[in-house]
Amino acid sequence: MTAPPVSALIVNFRSTDWLLACLESLLDVGPELTRVIVVENASGDGSADRIAAWAAGHEQAHSAAPVALDYLWQPPLEKPITLHRMAEGGPVDPAARLVLIEAGANGGFAAGNNIGLHYIADCGDASDVWLLNPDTLVAPTALAAMQARMAQDPRIGTCGAMLRYLELPDHVQCYGGAWLSRWTARAGHLGEGQLAEDDFDAALVERRLRYVMGACLLASRRYLDRVGPMDERYFLYFEEASWQACAGRRFKTAFAPEAEVYHHHHASGGRHDRLLYAGRLRFARYYRPWTLPTVALGIWAAAWRARRQGEPERAKMLMSRDFWWDALTRPGQPPA
Repeated sequence: MTAPPVSALIVNFRSTDWLLACLESLLDVGPELTRVIVVENASGDGSADRIAAWAAGHEQAHSAAPVALDYLWQPPLEKPITLHRMAEGGPVDPAARLVLIEAGANGGFAAGNNIGLHYIADCGDASDVWLLNPDTLVAPTALAAMQARMAQDPRIGTCGAMLRYLELPDHVQCYGGAWLSRWTARAGHLGEGQLAEDDFDAALVERRLRYVMGACLLASRRYLDRVGPMDERYFLYFEEASWQACAGRRFKTAFAPEAEVYHHHHASGGRHDRLLYAGRLRFARYYRPWTLPTVALGIWAAAWRARRQGEPERAKMLMSRDFWWDALTRPGQPPA
């Protein structure tokens, strides 16, 4: 069976120092990758011009990854690389292999991805979509391994990879994605901190996998057509969990352990506690309203622990009226 075409989609916000090496590794993946789309999410730091300069051969990529990973992005690709650069809503070029879309504003991770998803849909080739963070390096066989896993079961809608830490490549960041507590909306990376060489049960991982991590997520065209865009009521965090909640039982999540992707910890998002905890409350409010009391209790407990552990500012934020009002009353409509 011929694998479907794939479009890679990266949302970039002030991560161009990482992105250029990512593109060096990604554009060399193979013929199954039809196009690479970068949505420049209004960084305001000249990122779009730097990406164009790199494609023209006027700027070199650099990486803070260990030398052992140089083979993923070195030697550099032959330049110039043809770049289709456009403003959000501009003309679509289905034949373009590298596309740079300049968003009009930074609406967050979900909004940036939706700009790219809309462009891909307009290309009309029914491609699957591979979401990637700009601070990743991909192994040459990563995409093929995820495609092979998805081909084994038509019910699979999203598939994740073996994500390793970029700075500590022998250590696992996650096996594909995360577990998610039904009653508290707490989430955590499966396998985090394990050695990559440790034995694990891939079938057990998939049974515990509640959503695939957006840093590396392959979504099938059938999933995209049925589930629709990401929920833009989140700025950062819980977009993937909400996407899977929209999918319900119609689609399975999967894990391809042979797909190796290296991800820099926190380069894209940093530690935004307010967004993270607000995301938990909104997830309960939008998708599991019957769990709001237990989710709220869990956040109050986190505030209490922060105060006990000498983190008064964090505790103050979690107990502030402004935080709760924003998380529980923010207006907005679900994805169309």
